[in-house]
Amino acid sequence: MKTLITIAALSAFAGSTATADDMAKKAPEAKKAPEPKKDEPKKEAPKMVMPKPAQELTDMAKGMVGNWTCTGKFSMDGTAWTEFKGTNKMTLDLEKFWVKGDAAMTAGPMKMKMTEFVTYDAGQKKWHRLSVDSMGGSETGWSADGKSWEGESRMMGMTHKVKSKVEMGPKAIKVTSEGSMDGKKWMPTFEMACKK
Repeated sequence: MKTLITIAALSAFAGSTATADDMAKKAPEAKKAPEPKKDEPKKEAPKMVMPKPAQELTDMAKGMVGNWTCTGKFSMDGTAWTEFKGTNKMTLDLEKFWVKGDAAMTAGPMKMKMTEFVTYDAGQKKWHRLSVDSMGGSETGWSADGKSWEGESRMMGMTHKVKSKVEMGPKAIKVTSEGSMDGKKWMPTFEMACKK
């Protein structure tokens, strides 16, 4: 009996070995990567082309850059208004991809600072704006034409929607804004006029 088991095991092993040998003979040879020719020039990686600021931003910056003196008023409920006055220094910043505004405003005993950035995305054909202030508030906005803006404002744990209109001349800027908590009912919240 032991002899039969041994012969069966040897036959099975011989059969599997023969099968493995046959498969190895039939398997295709692994291809080697071709070696580069000695006379062939080495390929260089494509050079990275640095993007340029959009012409739309460059054109707008001509009118915006400078020192502005501003007056205006703001409202938290659309009825009671607080007047303010201030300054805004506008410059081209971050490799001329953004117009940066550094504003300082005074409303009675209250003082506030704000920094904003405006740019134009030529791929999206859209203006973008973001701002932060010294009271913990922030705002993001976008516009198709640089005149009619929409976005969101955040302050003191609240977020509300914002719509703004900007009228810009060579020596004057006028901004009016509306706010809404639900995007349906809108109320006036901000008016400002600035002169160079």
